Amino acid sequence: MNFFNNAKKSMKGYLPVLQNEPDDDDDDPELGPSATNLEEPSLMGGCCDLTYKQRITGFFMSAGTGLLFLFLSSFFVAGLLIGSVAKFAMCYFFANIFLLLSTTFLVGIREQCKHMFEKKRFPLTIIYIGTLTLAMASVFSHQSIFIAVPLIVVQFIALIMYIVSYMPGGVSFINFCGSKMGRLIFRFS
Repeated sequence: MNFFNNAKKSMKGYLPVLQNEPDDDDDDPELGPSATNLEEPSLMGGCCDLTYKQRITGFFMSAGTGLLFLFLSSFFVAGLLIGSVAKFAMCYFFANIFLLLSTTFLVGIREQCKHMFEKKRFPLTIIYIGTLTLAMASVFSHQSIFIAVPLIVVQFIALIMYIVSYMPGGVSFINFCGSKMGRLIFRFS
Protein backbone atom coordinates (compact mmCIF):
# COMPACT_ATOMS: atom_id res chain seq x y z
CA MET A 1 0.00 0.00 0.00
CA ASN A 2 2.85 2.37 0.80
CA PHE A 3 4.21 2.17 -2.77
CA PHE A 4 0.87 3.23 -4.27
CA ASN A 5 0.48 6.11 -1.82
CA ASN A 6 3.94 7.40 -2.75
CA ALA A 7 3.15 7.05 -6.46
CA LYS A 8 -0.16 8.89 -6.00
CA LYS A 9 1.56 11.76 -4.16
CA SER A 10 4.23 12.09 -6.84
CA MET A 11 1.63 12.09 -9.64
CA LYS A 12 -0.55 14.73 -7.95
CA GLY A 13 1.01 17.72 -9.74
CA TYR A 14 1.63 15.93 -13.05
CA LEU A 15 0.02 17.47 -16.11
CA PRO A 16 0.44 15.56 -19.37
CA VAL A 17 1.87 17.47 -22.30
CA LEU A 18 -0.23 17.09 -25.42
CA GLN A 19 1.71 16.81 -28.62
CA ASN A 20 -0.29 17.69 -31.68
CA GLU A 21 1.05 17.09 -35.14
CA PRO A 22 0.74 20.03 -37.51
CA ASP A 23 -2.35 19.82 -39.69
CA ASP A 24 -0.77 21.46 -42.72
CA ASP A 25 -1.22 18.31 -44.85
CA ASP A 26 -4.59 16.75 -43.97
CA ASP A 27 -4.81 14.33 -46.89
CA ASP A 28 -1.85 12.83 -48.65
CA PRO A 29 -2.95 12.09 -52.24
CA GLU A 30 -0.84 8.92 -52.38
CA LEU A 31 -1.91 7.38 -49.08
CA GLY A 32 -5.43 8.70 -48.64
CA PRO A 33 -7.07 10.25 -45.56
CA SER A 34 -6.75 7.17 -43.29
CA ALA A 35 -3.00 7.04 -43.78
CA THR A 36 -2.39 10.57 -42.50
CA ASN A 37 -5.00 11.05 -39.80
CA LEU A 38 -4.38 8.92 -36.69
CA GLU A 39 -7.87 9.47 -35.24
CA GLU A 40 -9.68 8.09 -38.29
CA PRO A 41 -10.11 4.30 -38.45
CA SER A 42 -8.27 2.46 -41.15
CA LEU A 43 -9.99 1.59 -44.39
CA MET A 44 -7.85 -1.54 -44.75
CA GLY A 45 -10.12 -3.67 -42.51
CA GLY A 46 -9.18 -6.29 -39.94
CA CYS A 47 -6.71 -5.76 -37.10
CA CYS A 48 -9.02 -3.73 -34.81
CA ASP A 49 -9.31 -0.65 -37.05
CA LEU A 50 -5.71 0.46 -36.77
CA THR A 51 -4.60 3.33 -38.95
CA TYR A 52 -2.01 2.92 -41.67
CA LYS A 53 0.78 4.40 -39.53
CA GLN A 54 -0.14 2.19 -36.58
CA ARG A 55 -0.14 -0.91 -38.81
CA ILE A 56 3.26 -0.11 -40.25
CA THR A 57 4.61 0.65 -36.77
CA GLY A 58 3.16 -2.59 -35.41
CA PHE A 59 4.61 -4.54 -38.33
CA PHE A 60 8.11 -3.15 -37.84
CA MET A 61 8.00 -3.54 -34.06
CA SER A 62 6.79 -7.13 -34.27
CA ALA A 63 9.18 -8.03 -37.09
CA GLY A 64 12.04 -6.33 -35.23
CA THR A 65 11.24 -8.29 -32.08
CA GLY A 66 11.11 -11.51 -34.11
CA LEU A 67 14.48 -10.75 -35.69
CA LEU A 68 15.89 -9.93 -32.25
CA PHE A 69 14.76 -13.33 -30.93
CA LEU A 70 16.18 -14.98 -34.06
CA PHE A 71 19.49 -13.22 -33.42
CA LEU A 72 19.41 -14.28 -29.76
CA SER A 73 18.74 -17.89 -30.75
CA SER A 74 21.98 -17.89 -32.75
CA PHE A 75 23.89 -17.49 -29.47
CA PHE A 76 22.45 -20.79 -28.25
CA VAL A 77 23.30 -22.88 -31.33
CA ALA A 78 26.52 -24.01 -29.68
CA GLY A 79 24.45 -25.20 -26.72
CA LEU A 80 22.68 -27.62 -29.06
CA LEU A 81 25.93 -29.56 -29.43
CA ILE A 82 26.07 -30.26 -25.70
CA GLY A 83 22.37 -31.06 -25.43
CA SER A 84 20.97 -27.76 -24.15
CA VAL A 85 17.99 -27.34 -26.44
CA ALA A 86 15.55 -25.31 -24.33
CA LYS A 87 17.12 -21.83 -24.65
CA PHE A 88 17.58 -22.11 -28.40
CA ALA A 89 14.12 -23.55 -28.95
CA MET A 90 12.39 -20.86 -26.88
CA CYS A 91 14.15 -18.01 -28.67
CA TYR A 92 13.47 -19.65 -32.03
CA PHE A 93 9.82 -20.25 -31.07
CA PHE A 94 9.27 -16.61 -30.09
CA ALA A 95 11.07 -15.45 -33.25
CA ASN A 96 8.67 -17.47 -35.38
CA ILE A 97 5.60 -16.27 -33.49
CA PHE A 98 6.57 -12.59 -33.73
CA LEU A 99 7.52 -12.88 -37.40
CA LEU A 100 4.24 -14.60 -38.20
CA LEU A 101 2.24 -12.05 -36.20
CA SER A 102 4.01 -9.13 -37.86
CA THR A 103 2.23 -9.79 -41.13
CA THR A 104 -1.15 -9.71 -39.38
CA PHE A 105 -0.57 -6.01 -38.76
CA LEU A 106 -0.48 -5.47 -42.50
CA VAL A 107 -3.40 -7.59 -43.67
CA GLY A 108 -5.40 -8.26 -40.51
CA ILE A 109 -6.00 -11.47 -38.58
CA ARG A 110 -8.90 -12.69 -40.70
CA GLU A 111 -7.06 -12.20 -44.00
CA GLN A 112 -3.89 -13.78 -42.57
CA CYS A 113 -5.80 -16.90 -41.50
CA LYS A 114 -7.64 -17.00 -44.83
CA HIS A 115 -4.33 -16.87 -46.71
CA MET A 116 -2.69 -19.43 -44.45
CA PHE A 117 -5.44 -21.98 -45.04
CA GLU A 118 -5.78 -21.53 -48.81
CA LYS A 119 -5.56 -24.76 -50.76
CA LYS A 120 -2.02 -24.15 -52.02
CA ARG A 121 -0.67 -23.12 -48.57
CA PHE A 122 -2.66 -25.49 -46.36
CA PRO A 123 -0.07 -28.33 -46.28
CA LEU A 124 2.75 -25.86 -45.57
CA THR A 125 0.75 -24.19 -42.80
CA ILE A 126 -0.08 -27.52 -41.15
CA ILE A 127 3.56 -28.67 -41.35
CA TYR A 128 4.80 -25.32 -40.02
CA ILE A 129 2.37 -25.06 -37.11
CA GLY A 130 2.63 -28.79 -36.38
CA THR A 131 6.43 -28.83 -36.22
CA LEU A 132 6.43 -25.62 -34.19
CA THR A 133 4.08 -27.21 -31.65
CA LEU A 134 5.86 -30.58 -31.64
CA ALA A 135 9.28 -28.95 -31.26
CA MET A 136 8.12 -27.03 -28.20
CA ALA A 137 6.44 -30.10 -26.75
CA SER A 138 9.55 -32.22 -27.29
CA VAL A 139 11.82 -29.59 -25.76
CA PHE A 140 9.83 -29.50 -22.55
CA SER A 141 8.95 -33.18 -22.31
CA HIS A 142 12.02 -35.05 -23.58
CA GLN A 143 14.71 -32.36 -23.97
CA SER A 144 16.34 -34.44 -26.66
CA ILE A 145 18.25 -32.84 -29.50
CA PHE A 146 17.56 -35.92 -31.61
CA ILE A 147 13.84 -35.06 -31.59
CA ALA A 148 13.87 -31.25 -31.41
CA VAL A 149 16.55 -30.45 -34.00
CA PRO A 150 14.96 -32.39 -36.90
CA LEU A 151 11.61 -30.79 -36.04
CA ILE A 152 13.20 -27.33 -36.03
CA VAL A 153 14.88 -28.03 -39.40
CA VAL A 154 11.57 -29.18 -40.94
CA GLN A 155 9.87 -26.14 -39.41
CA PHE A 156 12.47 -23.83 -40.96
CA ILE A 157 12.06 -25.46 -44.38
CA ALA A 158 8.26 -25.18 -44.09
CA LEU A 159 8.58 -21.50 -43.16
CA ILE A 160 10.79 -20.78 -46.17
CA MET A 161 8.39 -22.65 -48.45
CA TYR A 162 5.45 -20.78 -46.90
CA ILE A 163 7.15 -17.44 -47.57
CA VAL A 164 8.06 -18.46 -51.12
CA SER A 165 4.42 -19.44 -51.73
CA TYR A 166 3.49 -15.74 -51.50
CA MET A 167 5.81 -14.84 -54.37
CA PRO A 168 4.48 -14.97 -57.93
CA GLY A 169 5.23 -18.44 -59.28
CA GLY A 170 6.34 -19.56 -55.83
CA VAL A 171 4.18 -22.70 -55.68
CA SER A 172 5.47 -23.77 -59.10
CA PHE A 173 9.02 -23.15 -57.88
CA ILE A 174 8.39 -25.25 -54.76
CA ASN A 175 6.98 -28.10 -56.87
CA PHE A 176 9.92 -27.89 -59.27
CA CYS A 177 12.51 -27.94 -56.46
CA GLY A 178 10.66 -30.77 -54.71
CA SER A 179 10.65 -32.92 -57.84
CA LYS A 180 14.36 -32.23 -58.47
CA MET A 181 15.28 -33.04 -54.86
CA GLY A 182 13.20 -36.24 -55.01
CA ARG A 183 14.99 -37.35 -58.17
CA LEU A 184 18.37 -36.50 -56.66
CA ILE A 185 17.64 -38.46 -53.49
CA PHE A 186 16.36 -41.50 -55.34
CA ARG A 187 19.32 -41.42 -57.73
CA PHE A 188 21.82 -41.74 -54.86
CA SER A 189 19.73 -44.27 -52.92
